[in-house]
Amino acid sequence: FFITQDRQIIIGTRTQQITSDEGDDVNVHKMFVRCCNHVREQLKRLTKKVETGRYIFYGENCVKHTINYDWDKIPPFLGFDIYDTKENKYLDQEQKTEIFKLCKLDTVPYLGTFTLDRSENAPSLNDQLKALVPISQYALESAQDRLAEGIVLKDYNRQLYTKYVRDEFKENNAEVFGGNPKYNKDGETNNADFLFKYCTNARIEKAIFRELEQGKLLSMELMGFI
Repeated sequence: FFITQDRQIIIGTRTQQITSDEGDDVNVHKMFVRCCNHVREQLKRLTKKVETGRYIFYGENCVKHTINYDWDKIPPFLGFDIYDTKENKYLDQEQKTEIFKLCKLDTVPYLGTFTLDRSENAPSLNDQLKALVPISQYALESAQDRLAEGIVLKDYNRQLYTKYVRDEFKENNAEVFGGNPKYNKDGETNNADFLFKYCTNARIEKAIFRELEQGKLLSMELMGFI
């Protein structure tokens, strides 16, 4: 989202603007309503310490997926970055945390600063990254797997980012979203392995939501675009 000079809140997805320039819900799909309302409610008492017309705020729209989080605890929006349009760069950890705090918006957990060991006798890079993944503070107490999905590594000096996702989460995600061939056999060919690895329900749903965000109706006519 972006806060204009006259304090209008313009909200968008990763691909397009979903509210008008005046902040009206002209193209807000129902999956974004809870998050949009939460952001606007938190920003009602926005302090003048936050400069308007300058920052683009990035965050996660927290909706149900593979991991069954504690939905009574997890906020509708979790901020993870702020882009400074004047300096043309993402703010560092300290700067962005302070601004999100002034906006009264929660942020993703910060794990600290790490140096990965690249020496010959060091554990593999995958093992080192896996060891950094914490228990999710939003996981259900009764969950069998309470670890977070993964971590994001950021080098703000060089403006470089990379994401590590646990193999266990990838496997669970594949089963939940229909990407595991053992549940989708197709004769004796190898086509199923390829099809169900890359043409997953998650990707199909993502394509559907993209078309809905662009104003199309949810109908069989979408098949021609998907």
